[in-house]
Amino acid sequence: MAPADQELSTDGKNYTTTAPEGKVGAADAIGLEAGGGQINVRNTTNIDVSAIGGTATGLAAYDSYYTSTTVIVDLDGAGIILENANIDVKSEKASATGLLGTQTVSDGVLINIKGNLNLNVSSNQGNAYGVNLDGGRSIIGSSGKDVTINVSSPSVSSRNVWVHNNGILSFGQKDGRVNSVSLNNVGTGDSDPYFIGRVDTGLSLILL
Repeated sequence: MAPADQELSTDGKNYTTTAPEGKVGAADAIGLEAGGGQINVRNTTNIDVSAIGGTATGLAAYDSYYTSTTVIVDLDGAGIILENANIDVKSEKASATGLLGTQTVSDGVLINIKGNLNLNVSSNQGNAYGVNLDGGRSIIGSSGKDVTINVSSPSVSSRNVWVHNNGILSFGQKDGRVNSVSLNNVGTGDSDPYFIGRVDTGLSLILL
């Protein structure tokens, strides 16, 4: 039996996908995933996710899941809450996503990053998404904070922010607008940053 190709780092902080003994290395890697509860982290969170043949995701939050007995389980109130966050996500051969949210049955906030966000997402052979929000609502930043989202996919598609299925992404909390939002998109494929659905920014976006 081939050895598993996803291993925990020596400091116990993240998983890295490797390709042992020349194997393809197709395991997926996720930094933080809330699919049945809530993750709440204070201070600064540093996440480094790397995959070879599998997908790589920094944060993933879902408000429901399916079972054979109950069919749909409602996870209202579940999600990920962070203060400041530095997130690096990379996949060599598959898609890479910084923030991934799927909301179908509740109206809670899926992902809430209250402070500064520095997000870097890249894939050499797959799609690269900074934020991929499939319905529901997520919030990034707060008054006076800075948000930077860098994406890169040299061969396929790259999107800084993709909000679809009536999703809402807000830059800023109830206390006011963020200081700045910088979206940087580098690639030779379909790499122009664009938005689908409703994006509530509250300020002008800086597109570089």
